[in-house]
Amino acid sequence: MPKPIWSVTLSPTANLLAVAGYDCKMTLLDGRTFEQLHEEKYTSVGAPAFIWTTDFSKDGRYLSVGCWNGRAVIRYCSRSTGA
Repeated sequence: MPKPIWSVTLSPTANLLAVAGYDCKMTLLDGRTFEQLHEEKYTSVGAPAFIWTTDFSKDGRYLSVGCWNGRAVIRYCSRSTGA
């Protein structure tokens, strides 16, 4: 059964789309073709790392991922690989 998606964020240049939620995965898609470019699973000690929020920097080069357990990750986004 599919898990709920809690965050969908389009980069400022519309070339990347970040999708994340209850399954503790963040998936980066091509913003125009929706081809999957990268997927990453988040974990935490003692509990799942449900993802509540995603947000791109103003220039679209960085993506922040915020989990319900208070953990936040900032990652560099290369257009060629999505990660």
